[in-house]
Amino acid sequence: MRRHGLADEQLETLRDLVGCWGIGGFVLIGARALSCFVPLTWRQTEDLDVSVMVSMEEYPAGLDDLPGWRTDGAITQRWYSRSGVRVDVLPSGRDGRAEDAFQWPGEDRTFSRVGLRLASDFAIEVGFDDELSVHVAPVSVVCVLKMIAYLDRPQERSRDLLDIAHLLADYPDLERRFELEGVYERGLDYDQAGPFTLGQEIQALGLSATEHDSVDRFLVCVETDEVVASRMAQEAGTGRSRVDMLRLVQALRLGLLRPPGE
Repeated sequence: MRRHGLADEQLETLRDLVGCWGIGGFVLIGARALSCFVPLTWRQTEDLDVSVMVSMEEYPAGLDDLPGWRTDGAITQRWYSRSGVRVDVLPSGRDGRAEDAFQWPGEDRTFSRVGLRLASDFAIEVGFDDELSVHVAPVSVVCVLKMIAYLDRPQERSRDLLDIAHLLADYPDLERRFELEGVYERGLDYDQAGPFTLGQEIQALGLSATEHDSVDRFLVCVETDEVVASRMAQEAGTGRSRVDMLRLVQALRLGLLRPPGE
């Protein structure tokens, strides 16, 4: 059985995390966060990604005491729950607002925490049943985090590119697109209405200069790299071309300049 796109094993894993850190101690991010708000029809994932409000010094903050939980061994942020669900855990600082890059002990790779504060600032409480509620990052925040993650490691983050392509092409859903106000009057067509709205939602987050620069660099990457734009168009399906994808990016840029209601 799935609720909000999550299987029973994933829900059991989230119960463990709530028991360990409390409902306000972490935020669900990544693809599974998306599945709480939009149908994740383009791919399957059984993994969970969470941002936890602890410092590097406090990590793993009790995870190692949970019955049946174990570390990956080779990848510091990766854990496996007693249900066998893979969980990637990123410490975002005690207030959830750390933006510095960091290295896991014994690893030579640097990880960016830019944008993680958005997850805690704009988290939405999602109830999965009468006994389980979890803070979840909304679509706009997950989109920004995926842009940043792709820039950080483009060779390793192909799934982020896939998710962004589908958000540009398919978000919001059909019914909501027909209800949008003040969009079509700007000369945008139905396909552009979605990314324009997503751009507005990202703009409403009040991005920091660093976050805004990251979003802009991602969009420039798509606009200037034919391979990236063509790949996104192919991933989005329905016969879209690179030019079609660039039109969606253009609409997103316009939305970034127009707050909702303007």
